[in-house]
Amino acid sequence: PCGSPIWKKIHEIAVFLTRFLSRFAISENRAWTLEAAMSHEPSIPVPGEQELLDAVAARPPFQMALAELLNASWYAHSARCDIWDFAVEIHRLREYGLNETDFRWLVCSGFVEHANEVTQSRHDARRFEADGKLTFSSRSCFVLTGDGILFARGIVDGQARKREQIETGTRRSSQRRPTPVWDDQQHELRVGGELVKRFKWPAVNQERILAVFQEEGWPPRIDDPLPPQPGQDPKRRLHDTIKCLNKYQKHKRVQFRGDGRGQGVMWELVDGPNGIRRDASH
Repeated sequence: PCGSPIWKKIHEIAVFLTRFLSRFAISENRAWTLEAAMSHEPSIPVPGEQELLDAVAARPPFQMALAELLNASWYAHSARCDIWDFAVEIHRLREYGLNETDFRWLVCSGFVEHANEVTQSRHDARRFEADGKLTFSSRSCFVLTGDGILFARGIVDGQARKREQIETGTRRSSQRRPTPVWDDQQHELRVGGELVKRFKWPAVNQERILAVFQEEGWPPRIDDPLPPQPGQDPKRRLHDTIKCLNKYQKHKRVQFRGDGRGQGVMWELVDGPNGIRRDASH
């Protein structure tokens, strides 16, 4: 790598430049006193090497670009080809958001190598010629080194673990939050097998709302499903129906409410005897 720790290397370069410039007759007022500037403690805490790697790994452009480079390495290994046959073009990495500073850091860290592609249509295989170590052109192509493969795999595997943790958490959350079930044959509303409400006599408006929730998979909200009736205020009728849904529940597990505009119905679970509400969208 270019330097470890990074600031120590920068300080050494600054000292060298200052001493080099001092050999010339540059006036004191115009002299670039890098050595003096670098002698002060930086106002921003300097990250350690691991903190820097973690910060890089957290950047989506690096995650996507390294995944692309890692895929190229895997393809080359699988096809038993030279890794340069699958070198990734610089414009592809730029599409992910990397810039020249990122490229230089990857090169100096020993994670990638690059070369200028000179392949012509008459060539059977891709051909490259050396670039300057920290200079790039529109035809620069990149491959991972051995260290780069380990670095990229760490990032890609870490992202996969995070996605798995999120998915596992979502599944567990869903398991902890049972969904109501409306049985239109038995005229029963249940949550997790527990009876919430049974209709002994027809209740057309209430049952219509429950049927729509059941049909749509119990989303957090549905539009008012009640058909218009002459001489009835639809908002008032919906309000009264919701009020009736919340009455006479054998076990208080579901709370229905309006959407605040008189145009829809929402629901939420009620946990335990204390009646703690939990929004259906959570």
